[in-house]
Amino acid sequence: MELNQHESEGGRNVRICEQRAVDGSSRLNASRCGRSGADVSATERPGGGEGTHSEQFEYPQHEAASEGGRVLTDISYLGGTGHQAMVANRSFPSTKALLAAIPEACYQRSLARSLAYAGMSVLLTLLFGLLGYRYLWDLSKSLHKDSVSGALWTRMLVCVLWSLYAAVTGTVATGAWVAAHECGHGAFCDNAWLQNLIGFMLHSSLLVPYFSWQRSHAVHHARTNHLDEGETHVPHTAYSVSGQMNLRFFRWLGDDAFGALNVFMHLLLGWPAYLVYGATGGPVRGMTNHFIPLSFGQGELQSTKETLAKSVSLFPGWRWKLKVLLSDLGVLAMLALLYYWARHDGVQRVLVVYGMPYLVTNMWLVLYTWLQHTDVDIPHYDSQHWSWNKGALLTVDRPYPKIVDFLHHHIGTLKTAFPDHYLYDPTPIHRALWRVGANCFAVRQIGDLWVYSVANSDEEMHERAFDVTLQKAKKMF
Repeated sequence: MELNQHESEGGRNVRICEQRAVDGSSRLNASRCGRSGADVSATERPGGGEGTHSEQFEYPQHEAASEGGRVLTDISYLGGTGHQAMVANRSFPSTKALLAAIPEACYQRSLARSLAYAGMSVLLTLLFGLLGYRYLWDLSKSLHKDSVSGALWTRMLVCVLWSLYAAVTGTVATGAWVAAHECGHGAFCDNAWLQNLIGFMLHSSLLVPYFSWQRSHAVHHARTNHLDEGETHVPHTAYSVSGQMNLRFFRWLGDDAFGALNVFMHLLLGWPAYLVYGATGGPVRGMTNHFIPLSFGQGELQSTKETLAKSVSLFPGWRWKLKVLLSDLGVLAMLALLYYWARHDGVQRVLVVYGMPYLVTNMWLVLYTWLQHTDVDIPHYDSQHWSWNKGALLTVDRPYPKIVDFLHHHIGTLKTAFPDHYLYDPTPIHRALWRVGANCFAVRQIGDLWVYSVANSDEEMHERAFDVTLQKAKKMF
């Protein structure tokens, strides 16, 4: 029986209480799991922005990692998770222990409750969309008409109004994304056909290939923080060509410029880039495409020269390939509706009413998943040292505004049975985002961990390896 550690693009990571089996059994909707019954543990920590992070971690911060129980400090600097993820020779609970901690209530799925959450998100999205379509559009036209030759202040006011509209509507629509996410995990209700239909409709309306994403997301959970076989937000190594290029680019631009560009590229282009060519996907699978269920050449392992003796296709077998094509039909149907709308009302109206909130929803999706699995003191493991338990327990919980938690259905950590493995970073989101964007782009090996570092202790060796690789590439072409 395979296990998935559940986290949400539209929400925070859901800890032990959110695990489910792939054989069909599942757990209660994410927002109810921690409040449903028996305590998992006598120890509780606040998560998702509720309360303060009062527990202190006493791990030494300035000692080498050569002895068990010591913190690894050969990294750029430590983040805000308490540093326990960087402890050398750290032990992890067994799968049996994890399963034993799950309350029975977490396996109960309420269709009525799930529909209530999904319905709230859909209705709010339609409401704000209607306000933009009818009233904000008319107001914008009126302001332009009444202004003297399109005064600068009028244009600025219109831009501000549409930006606020996009921020609010896109944030609200992310709640519908979360509901579809639960469908993809089999957590929405007991009727698999019904929940897949609901998830398919919700995701298609947001131009997401539902079944394609369902498969890649399952791989993501099955290989979380795996350096070679992970899926989404898999870092380059400092010893690879891509990693060396990132390091050189970082040194050339400087911290601030590189960080700003990295955050911009992730939030604006990250999601479509992942769907189209598998950006930040598992290197062992090579380039992937969520709309074309074909393999575009086998990738390479980053941490070892060994090859996998198993299929590395993201969509193995004809059934998954057929589901990818079915997902395409849903996205094409939505694109057809948008085309018809543009023919009727004009492209500009479609772009501001639908397109701008769509970008904001994508930003939330990338923001959540990026910060859940990435920070300067969150390691990755190679094939020799990785295990499912390690990857699942390296997910970071972060504080988001209460209104965001409400709109995204409070998917987050409420209780934990393993407090020593619960990673909560109280750093404000904007600061954590900047820290990740400016520092997390290449990892290097320290012991059995692969950690982010902008430093390069073996720079000469890396430079030579980079130049040799370039020379080989020139000879090939």
